[in-house]
Amino acid sequence: MRRHGRLLHLDEAKIERVHGYFARHGGKTVFTGRFIALLRTWAAFFAGAGRMPYRRFMLYNAAGGIVWAGLFGTLGYLFGQHLPALEHAVGRLGLVLLGAAVLGGGSLLLWRRRHTPSRGSRS
Repeated sequence: MRRHGRLLHLDEAKIERVHGYFARHGGKTVFTGRFIALLRTWAAFFAGAGRMPYRRFMLYNAAGGIVWAGLFGTLGYLFGQHLPALEHAVGRLGLVLLGAAVLGGGSLLLWRRRHTPSRGSRS
């Protein structure tokens, strides 16, 4: 971290904050990281950078993996037979959200165009 931290914009102060954070919240972060895609990748990296003890890391990492697998396995079992209906509902919801995003983005662009002074005029 100290040798190549500059590539990730990590100076000594930030590295020390990582150490303090993982001393207080490392277990929760590693456990929760199992459920959040990007955190799943970076939690192990920062746990190592924060000098989290290996046994403690393995305990929380294994517990998070077991809970994640149990939860999603159970959800798959319970909702597996209803998957076509669920896909249909999620598909419609996705179209509604896409339409709302397009309308919202278009409205924002129009608003900004009307309320931003043009570059050629000096007010």
